[in-house]
Amino acid sequence: MNNYAIAVRRALTCMVLALMGLASMPAHATKEKEPNNSCSLPQSAGTLTDSTLTGTVPSYDADYFLIKATAGTELEWTATGQDNGSGYGPLGAPLIAVYDSSCQLLVSSSAYYDEPMVKLHFAVPSNGKYIFEITSCCDLSGGYGQGDYLATVAAYQPPPIIYGYVKEANGNPVSGASVTLFHCPSAAYELCDDQSVTSASVAQGSYSIGVQLVPGDSYQLSVSSYYASGFARSPVFVAPASDLRVDLRFAVSPVAITSASWTSSSVPDGGTAGLTATMVNQTGASQKIDVWLWVQMDQTGAEYSSTRYQQGQTGSAKPVTLTLNPGETRTVSLSFAAPKNALSGTGGYVSFYVGKYAEPFNTYAVYDNLSYVITPAGSASLASGAVVEAERQQQQERMMRGRVQGPRPLATPR
Repeated sequence: MNNYAIAVRRALTCMVLALMGLASMPAHATKEKEPNNSCSLPQSAGTLTDSTLTGTVPSYDADYFLIKATAGTELEWTATGQDNGSGYGPLGAPLIAVYDSSCQLLVSSSAYYDEPMVKLHFAVPSNGKYIFEITSCCDLSGGYGQGDYLATVAAYQPPPIIYGYVKEANGNPVSGASVTLFHCPSAAYELCDDQSVTSASVAQGSYSIGVQLVPGDSYQLSVSSYYASGFARSPVFVAPASDLRVDLRFAVSPVAITSASWTSSSVPDGGTAGLTATMVNQTGASQKIDVWLWVQMDQTGAEYSSTRYQQGQTGSAKPVTLTLNPGETRTVSLSFAAPKNALSGTGGYVSFYVGKYAEPFNTYAVYDNLSYVITPAGSASLASGAVVEAERQQQQERMMRGRVQGPRPLATPR
């Protein structure tokens, strides 16, 4: 293809993309005008059903708009930071709210920290009027942040429903269970239990989850129950565009991890941290299995910011492969290298995995409550240099991140 043809093709592509963008834009756009920083004196924006608002909020400021719409209509506002040329730059962590025409708060929603977007769903009041507010997190009277914004309102589209049935290994419906939806960092993960999205109770063996998911991202369902033995989780799936049925059935794991522990309370700077895990074959047949480690580090600076690696994939050590005879119990030793010259406070957790390492979605058991932290040299009579040791404090921190569903003691198998 010659240069002229390439240029023509690029021009046509840009034209098509531009037309597509225009076609997808809301039919009406309104720019904010001061004064509109009080709910009692809002800017009149007329009738808005498929429209946008643009404007700027300085620190401790908020913009209010009086809007008309058909009573009872379910609408959804989406707000995000967008550089409108004011000099402030995009608004970070927007907060939005809806009031009735007498300034009684109906609903509010806020982004936090570095979240760029926020959504809000509501029904238009009976008189067909409401007041929309936008400011920055986290004060309705005017947040500390400042910047330009783009807010869009459209008819509310309910998210797809993920639903199905949960049964025990014998086929009976499960009661007293909870289904949790997890977000997966990528489709390559076979076990996604770091980022909990939402949970739903199982009633008479069935569940239903309706939540807005990120198109194209991967998710997984997992079931926890005090009454059913074994485990139940779904294969990793892509966020559905329509309702999706996913049935879950408990299965008894062929191999279970009964205990795990550190072999020492500390190791020297750059040394090797040792761990042991005891596992049992719960079947009447021999089981050839792989045993490996997953390690996470958390540090708010330098190169240890959310570092993750799975030993055997990105490290030199490979999984331990062994065969357990029927009913056999065996203890396996593994280790990982403590980072040399690590920053004090670097910490995380180590998990034992048992299963078929080379086969996707074939993990039999996980033991994931072994926490550690890098501490300064010489503290608490520990070895010279930075050290790694088990820390109970990390457990509470992980619970706040949603990794552990409910309190569990340090080093408890699941």
